[in-house]
Amino acid sequence: MKIWYDKQNLNLDNFLSEKFLFLPLFKDEVIYKHKDFKNNNWSNKIKEVVEYTSIDEAEYIVYHDKLDSNIEKFINSVPNHKPILAFYNDDNDSPISSDLPPNLFVLRTSINKSKQTLNEFALPAWSADFNQAYIRKKSTKPVVSFCGALTHPVRKSCINNIEVEKKIKTNFIIRSAFWGGNIHDKKLRREYIENITDSDLVLCCRGAGNFSFRLYEALSLGRIPIIVDTDKLLPCDNVIDWDRFIVTTPQTISKDILEWWNKITLKEYMELQQYSRHIYESYINPAGFTSYLAKHNKFRTHMVSSGCGLYNLLKDKKEIIGVEIGCMEGINATFLLEVLPQLKLHGIDPYGSYIDWDGSSIHSDSTSKDIMIRSTAKFGDRFKHHQKTSDLAVDDFKDNSLDFVFVDGLHTYEQTLADCRNYLPKVKPGGLICGHDYGVISDVTRAIDEFSAENMKQAENLKSSTQAWYWVKD
Repeated sequence: MKIWYDKQNLNLDNFLSEKFLFLPLFKDEVIYKHKDFKNNNWSNKIKEVVEYTSIDEAEYIVYHDKLDSNIEKFINSVPNHKPILAFYNDDNDSPISSDLPPNLFVLRTSINKSKQTLNEFALPAWSADFNQAYIRKKSTKPVVSFCGALTHPVRKSCINNIEVEKKIKTNFIIRSAFWGGNIHDKKLRREYIENITDSDLVLCCRGAGNFSFRLYEALSLGRIPIIVDTDKLLPCDNVIDWDRFIVTTPQTISKDILEWWNKITLKEYMELQQYSRHIYESYINPAGFTSYLAKHNKFRTHMVSSGCGLYNLLKDKKEIIGVEIGCMEGINATFLLEVLPQLKLHGIDPYGSYIDWDGSSIHSDSTSKDIMIRSTAKFGDRFKHHQKTSDLAVDDFKDNSLDFVFVDGLHTYEQTLADCRNYLPKVKPGGLICGHDYGVISDVTRAIDEFSAENMKQAENLKSSTQAWYWVKD
């Protein structure tokens, strides 16, 4: 993951404000200025996946200031419409301006899912890694903990509903301020940590912002969160199975806790504690989330989809049937299904090992397949996976039946050209043949140019500013 940021205009003292975060700067100059980030080895792990380059070589440009009027000037200074990442840690949950360009991606802690824009993504809220995880045996009654202030009516409602349920043991410490009081008070900090570790389940409910520090701190300690659904967006939902935990509402919280507790076995309960710590280390802490951005992020494909014109070109159609060649982890499929509710999508990927255009090995293995299945499961029969090569799958579709085919499979000249030729008859007149990596991968560029020449299409129908392209069938 190659990034660039403006070192000359970066004030690290301002960076430490909780109003915004600058994730890739979690290297030595930040780690050692912030007490919560010391001694966690996050800096070394980030170095494994992040390379700091020039603005011309960078894959991503990182914006390091607040989301105010200054961002427009910054956006205009970025060359070639490269993707810009902004990290925003704040209680504010208002949607970002619709005037901001599609290449700006805002990762923020507080989001209302129902109002989320296409440019917004969930960001974990970070504090220290408490790193005191141990496996707790299942008790007869579930012990539910909370330590903090009742800063939102939803918290008070949850607390009241749990307290009246005799089959639940409570471990509540109600304070008058965030987190249990002064975060630098060692006694209060110890009490807060013990409150989490001395419980089976941890109530994780929004405060002033629509997110919960306690959720991520509970995961750090290997405890099982009770996630109160307040229309909030959870991070890394394409790789983390949040439904393994208790996801509930204030009205049904006691009932949901007991049903979940009575159903889970001792073995499952102990394994889930390990899963909590695993996802904290793999995806949630600064190092894990950086790795997630480098490997699994959604905004990379969002750029592709926006660039090739799929959303804008298809959004007004009442019904859409499409094919994606090359699913991998289902990132592109998930994005398209989310933004186009009228879409029925066929994903083609045999999931095996291949030699790519440059001689490198591609491993589209069972792990990628599992992530794809989990990511697309919520769309039901709107998504169908064809586990076969694109050459074999072409017979699964009738001629003139598809609104688009997105070609992003094997990037060799031969296969890219074959996919375009094979699937052209399957696309309706006025439909799209489209894909990725034009102008970047020589074999893809050569194949698309040859395909266009064969069909006497003009070069202006290729849109390569974001490495994406589309071709309209007559």
